Amino acid sequence: MRKQSVALGIAALVGVAGFLGVVFLRGSSGVTLNEVLTRIEQVEAYSYQMTLTSAASGNDLQKEGQTVEFRALISPALGVKISSRIEDPNSDSAIVNIKYLPAGQRRMTTLLPGNKQYIELICEADYVDRMRREHDDPTTIVRQLLACEYTRLSPSSIDGVSVAGFQTTDPAYLQGGRGDAVKVRLWVETQTRLPIRIEKTVSLPNDRQLHSTVSHIEWDVVVEAGAFEPVIPQDYKSVGGGPMAMPRADERTALQGLKFLANLGGTFPEHLDLMSMMKEVGRYEKSDTPAAKELRAQKRNMTREDRMKRMIEIMMPIQGLSEFYRRLHAEDRDPAYFGGKVAPGDKEQVLLRWKVSDGVFKVVYGNLRVETIPAERLAALEAQASSE
Repeated sequence: MRKQSVALGIAALVGVAGFLGVVFLRGSSGVTLNEVLTRIEQVEAYSYQMTLTSAASGNDLQKEGQTVEFRALISPALGVKISSRIEDPNSDSAIVNIKYLPAGQRRMTTLLPGNKQYIELICEADYVDRMRREHDDPTTIVRQLLACEYTRLSPSSIDGVSVAGFQTTDPAYLQGGRGDAVKVRLWVETQTRLPIRIEKTVSLPNDRQLHSTVSHIEWDVVVEAGAFEPVIPQDYKSVGGGPMAMPRADERTALQGLKFLANLGGTFPEHLDLMSMMKEVGRYEKSDTPAAKELRAQKRNMTREDRMKRMIEIMMPIQGLSEFYRRLHAEDRDPAYFGGKVAPGDKEQVLLRWKVSDGVFKVVYGNLRVETIPAERLAALEAQASSE
């Protein structure tokens, strides 16, 4: 009887200790991501800085890679303003641009101070979400974490501020974007339930890494609507002579992007993320394809303004291709891309595929022919390709 009483007493003490632990920890580190999202959605405007660097795995990211710095001002009710600065490793200069996208509008204006130019694009309705995702917007990151498997980090502090941490290595976070693996760490100030720092590392093909840090986050910033309206200096010239329509991120645009890149470099891009494909565009400097030779000839006879306009025209379908593939992942359409294994013109090899309904897939072959086929036939085609 006494042993039983002792056991019950120990159990009671453990229970009380657990209860007290929950009560006391809840006030310090017991932050949940749902609480964080709720708190963020109460904020009318915020700003942050994001630094993006790429380098070979294991190297010093701050020394080896090129650095891009972004400063963002976000107001769900008023708009988005993002400034970027790309350091030129061959000189002391930098490429600077400033993007303005007022809420409720589809016209984005980009100022290019170094060239005294500006670009006006008519965007898709969801372009603001894409823009914020590409610039590691804290709100977007919290929502993506909630859609992934994540773990809690041990309570700690940053600059003397008590923080709770969250981490994910779930590949689903990439949503079909660039990278073979990902690690995201989010630190939240325990008192305010608001993010204070975010770090993301993406492992890339060819043993490289992409690392971004979001810091200097300021919440409840006071802004006026005019902060998101561009003021264009009188001596700036319009690239394109007026607003240009951004192509839709759909199947047609995706095929245009694939065709252009294949003609330009003689092969399909290995990956469909935007940064990888931008490098593919650089192939025309060395490629001997007719399309590359023609592009070089055009470039020699163009003014500075015309070159900028031509590059925008080139990048639009490539952006659409990248976003189309990302959306297929985000919508769980079971997409797969085999650009590194399929040659342009191949009539039998599957280049790209995605599910259109249960048991039915749409397939793009190496010759860019599109066909809708049953899952059984797709499995046979992919099995044959893997055995060759």
